[in-house]
Amino acid sequence: MSARPVDGARGRWTRALSFRNISAVYLLVALFVVYSLWVGDTFLTSTTLRSLLVEQSVVAMAAVALVIPLAAGAIDLSIAMVLGTGALFVAWLMGTHGWGTVPAIAATVGVGAGIGAINAISVVRFRINSLIATLAMFSMLTALGNALTNGDQLIGLTPFFQDLGSTEILGIGLPVFYLAIVALVVWYMLEHTPVGRRVYATGGNAEAARLTGVHTGRIVAGAFVAAAIVATLAGMLATARAGSATSTTGVGYLLPVFAGAFLGATQFRNGQFNVWGTVLAVYVLAVGVKGLELAGAPYWLPDLFNGVALLVAVGLANVQRSIRTRESERELDRSGPGAAPGPSSGRTPSSPAASRSGPVT
Repeated sequence: MSARPVDGARGRWTRALSFRNISAVYLLVALFVVYSLWVGDTFLTSTTLRSLLVEQSVVAMAAVALVIPLAAGAIDLSIAMVLGTGALFVAWLMGTHGWGTVPAIAATVGVGAGIGAINAISVVRFRINSLIATLAMFSMLTALGNALTNGDQLIGLTPFFQDLGSTEILGIGLPVFYLAIVALVVWYMLEHTPVGRRVYATGGNAEAARLTGVHTGRIVAGAFVAAAIVATLAGMLATARAGSATSTTGVGYLLPVFAGAFLGATQFRNGQFNVWGTVLAVYVLAVGVKGLELAGAPYWLPDLFNGVALLVAVGLANVQRSIRTRESERELDRSGPGAAPGPSSGRTPSSPAASRSGPVT
């Protein structure tokens, strides 16, 4: 009688530590071993590790932002340029118009929320496919960035604002702590609140969620707005760290942000987009790139690395979704013909288009 709880606990630990569940952790360990043997004199230094933590905080924060609409079944291709707009707008207000730190930050957050609202209206109200709507927004924000900068670098930030990105606590830059706070808030919202359950239900099966009373349109709209606000915060953090902003600030974040979010979906939650898997994935990819750079790899290799990582991540997420769907179907078959899947049945595809034939309403 006493063996069953032990077996159950052992089984849970086995599943939790399986390669399928935490493959990124094993990959991270492997990368550390390889780079320690290959370029250990430069890779295994506190300076390199601290810089990795700080440098990737902006990418990880933007990837966490992307998780929100992805979990709701929508794709936000504008996320990188929302980040870039946040980076530019706060610098434009301070450097060009002499605004103080707090008003500039508040106004920039408002602009980010407005961008998210436009995305939401396009997708929910006008039923434009989220891929198309956010790609159009990407283009419009690119134009806005060029108009704000006129090709110049924006400088003139307040000393206090720059301190927000450069101050260290116990040898760790403040951006890492900002990331931790944002990740905790988004994680708690998605996984420990009724709103989060509705987000996952909408992303898993919008029609089933609608039939159970979930206002899927409101959920998707809120996801776009929340994602834009978090991405705007990431953009301001990028400006605070760099001390300036340009019209191309956001472009370089697109691939690593998407690669991190999709690779993160293969970690911990068996095909579900989730916060901690995403943060882990961003840093694993960053370690891979950093080691190659220290080994003298050509300058174009990071883009190649992130592109390949995105393809692999999407492929793995789709495989896990297929496995998850088959397991759910077997459970339904065992439970009898009277059982019907719903948004709380655990069938949450990792692909935003997996269960939706058209835009949510």
